[in-house]
Amino acid sequence: MVAPLSPAARDVRIDALRGIALFGVLAMNLPVFASSPFSTGWVESMVPGAENAGPAMFLWLGRGKFIAILAGLYGYGAERRAERLGAGRAGIERRRLLFLAGTGVVHGLLWPGDILVAWAVTGAILLAMRRAPAALLVLGGLGAPALLTIAGYGSFVEPARRAVAASHESHGVQPLLVAWRYLPFTLPPMVAQATLGRWLGRGTNGAALGLLALGLVLSAVPALPLLTVTAVPAWAAVLCGDVGATAMAAGAATLLLRWPARWFAPVGAAPLSNYLLQSMIFVTLAPPRLHAGGYLLLAAGTFLAQHVLTTGWLRTHARGPMEALWRRVTYGVVPAG
Repeated sequence: MVAPLSPAARDVRIDALRGIALFGVLAMNLPVFASSPFSTGWVESMVPGAENAGPAMFLWLGRGKFIAILAGLYGYGAERRAERLGAGRAGIERRRLLFLAGTGVVHGLLWPGDILVAWAVTGAILLAMRRAPAALLVLGGLGAPALLTIAGYGSFVEPARRAVAASHESHGVQPLLVAWRYLPFTLPPMVAQATLGRWLGRGTNGAALGLLALGLVLSAVPALPLLTVTAVPAWAAVLCGDVGATAMAAGAATLLLRWPARWFAPVGAAPLSNYLLQSMIFVTLAPPRLHAGGYLLLAAGTFLAQHVLTTGWLRTHARGPMEALWRRVTYGVVPAG
C-alpha cells in the first residue's frame, strides 16, 4: 500500500522555511483583514509622499514573496512525491488537489482572500503539463499577468470588485466568485514558482545572493508610486513585481535552507491547520488599522501563540488536525498518531 511520508522522515529545514513563509503571509494579510479584500485598499488610497516609507518597505520586502516561497515548496514537495511514489503519483495528487480545492472553497466563503484554490489549480496545471518544458512554464507564468494587464483584463474585473466593496459584503458566494476572477493574475506566477521549486536549494550561495539583489531592485518598482509621483506603467509594475518576488523567494529559500531557523519548524509542520487558524482568528476578530510596524508586531504575537499551540499539539499527535484529515482522504489510511 502507498502510504504518506512518516513524521520521522520530515525535513526540519523545509518545515522551518514553510513556517517563515506562513509568518510572512500572516503579516501581509493583516492589512487586508483590517478592511476587506474588496475595499479600495490601505495602499492604493495613499497619497504619494515620504510618510509612506513604512508601507512602501512593507510591500517592497513582503508583497508576493512569501506566497512565492510557499509555491516553490509546493513544487518541491510534488517533485519529491513523484520520486518516492513513481507510477502511483497521479491518483494521489488528484485526491490531494481535490481536498485542497474543497477546503479552499469553504475557506473562501468565509474570507475571499483564500489562496488554497489557487494552489489546487496550480497543482492541477503542473500535473497536466508535467512533460512541458520547464522554461515554458516559468517564462509563460511570469509574463502572462503583464500581458493580461496590457490587454486590459484588470479593467474588465475591476467593476465587479468595486460593486462588492460598495455593498460592504465581505464574505459569501458573490465575493468569492469575484475573487476568482483575479486567478488569471495570480495563477501563472504560482505555476512558474512551483516549477522552479523542483530545484529548491540547489543553487550556490553566490547565486542566491545575486537573486536576492535582483529581486530587491525589481520589487522596488511597484512600491515607487507610494513615495513619489513617478508614473510606473501598470504592466511594468506587474512584471517587475512578479519577477522580483520570484527572484527574492528563490534566493532567500536557498540561504534559509543552508542556515535554517528551526524555531519556525513546528508551525511549518502543520501549515494547512495554521493557515486556516489565522483566517479564523482575524475573520472573527478583525484587526484594527495600524501602521506597518504595528502589523508586524501583531503578526509576531499571533505567530508566537501558534507556535506554542502547535508545539503542544505535535507532542501528542503526529500531524496537525487538517494535515491528518488531508492524508486520510489522500491515501485512504489513518496515519499513525
